[in-house]
Amino acid sequence: MKLFTLILIFLTKILLADDFQMSVTGTDKYLHIMEIKENESFIVYENNFQFTTNSILYGFGKCAGTIEILNGQQDQNIICQFNDNNKNLGSMRSVSAAKKNIKELQIGKIIGTSIAYWEWVAGTGPFEELVGLTIPCAYFAMQDSNWMSRCKFEVSESTMNRINNYKSKNKE
Repeated sequence: MKLFTLILIFLTKILLADDFQMSVTGTDKYLHIMEIKENESFIVYENNFQFTTNSILYGFGKCAGTIEILNGQQDQNIICQFNDNNKNLGSMRSVSAAKKNIKELQIGKIIGTSIAYWEWVAGTGPFEELVGLTIPCAYFAMQDSNWMSRCKFEVSESTMNRINNYKSKNKE
């Protein structure tokens, strides 16, 4: 009976879950790159981006923060603010490498590709549904400071429905 209950719970979780997918593209700005000593760098960073999702959310945004590289390991303190087409705001913060292992491939002193984790820390409108989630994102640097990122994470079917059916309290 316990096995049946566990299988039922597992199948329910699978059937009632949706993948939230987000594609982000933009341009990087490395405002300051400081060589502290061999194998140690400090970078002041910002970017501008646009994003699409498999939900009603799409728009543009900006990130800013710092990146420290020590012996090829990256630790970042970056915050990103997302603006959707209805002027709702969502904020995401990089998760410390001490909490989640960041995997990256460097091109010189700049990160070429990486898989890092981000946490939704604030939001208005449909972004409120994402607050508290920690998500993995793959980042790919390209020529001329261009980049793209892909994030995919699981949300409940009811969360996806609340995002897609969000109605502003001001419009009611």
